[in-house]
Amino acid sequence: MKIVKEYGDKIIPFSEPGDDNDVNFNKGKRVQIVRDFIGMDLSKMKTLDIGAPNAFGRLLGIKDNTLRTDLNDELHAPDRDYDLILFSEILEHLMNPLNALRSCHSLLKNGGILIVSTPTPNRFFIQSPSHLTEYRPDRLVQMLKWAGFDVLDYKKFCIWDRRFMFYGVRPFFRVLFHRSQLWKLRKI
Repeated sequence: MKIVKEYGDKIIPFSEPGDDNDVNFNKGKRVQIVRDFIGMDLSKMKTLDIGAPNAFGRLLGIKDNTLRTDLNDELHAPDRDYDLILFSEILEHLMNPLNALRSCHSLLKNGGILIVSTPTPNRFFIQSPSHLTEYRPDRLVQMLKWAGFDVLDYKKFCIWDRRFMFYGVRPFFRVLFHRSQLWKLRKI
């Protein structure tokens, strides 16, 4: 397992998006956290990863991926009646997150599981410019209920490996203050 990727003279702590070697400082730890959180054998399930194809879903064992589509509109997937859908680090970028969650609801079979991860708002720093909204847990729970989901489990965690803090000031603050929230939801 390669922790860093070399490009000529540069050593970069991240791999390219969609790279098969996407086990790095944050993704490798995140894969393990999410795998433990899901707690199910995904190899025997009909699964879907929402968003652009990437190594994260493949490392978890997710079989299908959504087709390239505007996630603010209705989601287009290869099939219906999924056992599990992964909706990771997307919700905060959407103009209409409730519509996307309802689309996930329609793609799941009855009692199906939706795994959602999103950053928690940070009271010390301004949110990322690419995030339209960062959700407090109490507000997100309300939206998840409106979309037709029941909360099974919740976890707050840091995906950044402590070694990452030595790559500069911004990475240092990410390790100290950036947290993600992970939700396990059931379609009701």
